[in-house]
Amino acid sequence: MDVERAFAFYWNMKMVFLIGGVFLLLMLLTEDDFWVSLCGAAWVFLSGFTQWWYSSPTMMPEMVGCFCVSVWPPGTGHGARKERPFCWPRSRSCRPP
Repeated sequence: MDVERAFAFYWNMKMVFLIGGVFLLLMLLTEDDFWVSLCGAAWVFLSGFTQWWYSSPTMMPEMVGCFCVSVWPPGTGHGARKERPFCWPRSRSCRPP
């Protein structure tokens, strides 16, 4: 991969991690409400502080996105969330029955 494409990939992955991670976290917190999660992810992505973080070397969009993805418990797809209460990853209540 040449330098220009690698640079573009780096900036686009910031957006993908941030929007995807916040969307998945909000899907967990809102009990699979797609539209609320989508609006919340757009709200976080388009907020002024998030856009300001893009220009800082602290990698804040990546850290926020990766944290949100790490909180998402495995095995919770569409419809699977309704049987279990809120839980943290790797806890006993997150495991499928």
